[in-house]
Amino acid sequence: AVVSTQSGHYGRGDDLGEKVRLNSNTNCLGARKLIHFGSVFKNKGSKELFAILFTDTLWITRVDKGRYGNKPIDIDARDFDSIKFETYRDPFLLNNVFPTESNKNSADLAFSFSYNDRNYSFTCQTAKEASDWVDHLNDGIRNATLLYHSHYKTSLPDPTIAGQATITLRIVEGLELALPPDEKPNSLFVQASLLSHVQKTPTGAPKWDHTIHFVVGDVSTDKINITVFKENSFSPNVSLGKFDLSIQKLLKTGGPGPWNKRLILTDTNSGMVNVCIMLRYHGNR
Repeated sequence: AVVSTQSGHYGRGDDLGEKVRLNSNTNCLGARKLIHFGSVFKNKGSKELFAILFTDTLWITRVDKGRYGNKPIDIDARDFDSIKFETYRDPFLLNNVFPTESNKNSADLAFSFSYNDRNYSFTCQTAKEASDWVDHLNDGIRNATLLYHSHYKTSLPDPTIAGQATITLRIVEGLELALPPDEKPNSLFVQASLLSHVQKTPTGAPKWDHTIHFVVGDVSTDKINITVFKENSFSPNVSLGKFDLSIQKLLKTGGPGPWNKRLILTDTNSGMVNVCIMLRYHGNR
């Protein structure tokens, strides 16, 4: 992937499973902003690289050394529009990055972190540069992790609230989903919500076979919102359609189930979700 900064864009990743516009919105952290950048070196082999830290990602790139000769890479943010950075490896998502203990040594020339159970370490030309990287990276990790988990927090029903009934929803599979062009159906999930309670299936191919439960306060008015999403890493998730499931309408077809339903999604050109639903009343009803 080439990280291009032409036309005011910080870049685009073409080999990452999705199109990435680095001057656009992140997955769930708002607008992507440039935090820090600079020349770094691999610990093994002393290969010079260029690191770029955004609010959601850390990119390790290569720069054509022709314009610098034997001098260290020295780039100002104003130069970004005239330079193409080639990605050295896939970018690091900050919500999955963990600083290591070695970062506590203020005299160290390196900064380190772990990512997906692998350790990474990069060396700077001075201890001051390494310290700046540690500070900016730690702040970025803290902010990204907090906002990411807040955004994707699952809100389960309060067990102290009895409600009228419990509804069990087995989300079986999605059919004829309207995926974006050239997208593979391997990072899809369903999010279901009832009032403030939110649950989701695992992410994967659209054969989830996943069961969730909600406490129903009022069977005559409560509705479950069901939305299918294409999950992205570097940009907002894409809705592939939704369905508002009325419990009252279900009961009119003969309750309390089980009901095997094929839900036709709205706000999309095509798409259905197969579900199995069961309602269990509380008390003696």
